[in-house]
Amino acid sequence: METNSEDTKPIDNQKLYYTPPDKENLWEADKIRTFTGIYINPFDATPEQINIQDIAHALANIPRFGGHPKRFLSVAEHCLYCYAWAPDAFKLEALLHDASEAYLLDIPRPIKNRLPGYKEAEERLMGVIAQALSLVYPMPAIIKDIDNQALVFEWENLVLKDIRAADRLRPYTNHEETEKRFLQAFRQAQTLKSITQYGYKS
Repeated sequence: METNSEDTKPIDNQKLYYTPPDKENLWEADKIRTFTGIYINPFDATPEQINIQDIAHALANIPRFGGHPKRFLSVAEHCLYCYAWAPDAFKLEALLHDASEAYLLDIPRPIKNRLPGYKEAEERLMGVIAQALSLVYPMPAIIKDIDNQALVFEWENLVLKDIRAADRLRPYTNHEETEKRFLQAFRQAQTLKSITQYGYKS
């Protein structure tokens, strides 16, 4: 059987990754493309690259618990639970305590604890996000308490129970609605922070 010499030629990476002048380059080194079109290296981000629309959109589409609950449970929905339970002074931090996962994804704790360097990268990125969006960071202890309360709530009501029991707890009908509510909560949290800090609306 004859072999076509064309079949045995090594792949030319330059041709494989060629991008026409009128299109964006898919292969941007060490970077991901966000919903709004920003190219960002999550391990070397700057405050100017952080966009609340990107965070809201990504978190509304990223699943909690590795995607294993009885029905879809997004990181954004989890953050909205935390937001609802937080005092006014820390609603902004509660809403955005998992904002780094918009860029680093949500990794279940048993896996995250065995990934070298993940926690350090997460902390660095959260510091950048905090600078960009005026968050208290490191996060106040109350945020960790609320986060753990939400974890138990979700585990008992949305992971262990069936979808019929869970549906009555879910005020978010779809990804788009969750994203919309997240952005609304962000604006409200900014206003509440201004009121609690300075006594007036921004």
